Amino acid sequence: FTYRVTWYDEEVSGTAQTQSRAGSTRGVRWERSVVDRGLQMGPPPTGRLLSIVGGATASIADHPHTVAILAARTADGFSAQYCGGTLVTPRWVVTAAHRVDQRAAAEVDVVAGISDLDAIGASDRRVVETIHVHPDYDGGLVLNDIALLYLAVAVDAAAAEPIPWQAEATAPVSRTPVSLSGWGSTDVLGE
Repeated sequence: FTYRVTWYDEEVSGTAQTQSRAGSTRGVRWERSVVDRGLQMGPPPTGRLLSIVGGATASIADHPHTVAILAARTADGFSAQYCGGTLVTPRWVVTAAHRVDQRAAAEVDVVAGISDLDAIGASDRRVVETIHVHPDYDGGLVLNDIALLYLAVAVDAAAAEPIPWQAEATAPVSRTPVSLSGWGSTDVLGE
């Protein structure tokens, strides 16, 4: 699925405020942090922030850097898939820290170049050698929610390609429109 978002630049908009304040509850600190980071505001979460819902069906050919993150011990690809990620080099995948922070590398597989989860076979799976969660990740406040997966074997160029802008010398600047891709629902009912 493809979504349009605006990239946040801390140097332009200021830093996130997450420190404790007298009389502040965790929910109030979360709300200030979200507002200060320029994100849309909703009610404070009881667990995770709501997932992105919407978009349209997209071809893996249009997003060859999109990978599926799977539970390694579950054979069926559809049942095993629990998150997505982005191939940033042939051996590195970026994903959400909250999806891998409580897992060992042996519990996670990556599949690249396949959009039909039912078609995933054992030979399509890439073993994750190590998981690197951001050192300042805070699951309660959902801050620094990013992790890198290092694959035991590089993804073959015939299967998938790293994200295109990674090869360029400059990164996107503030307010640059970007696309997101992954697996999910196109409506809130899970259809």
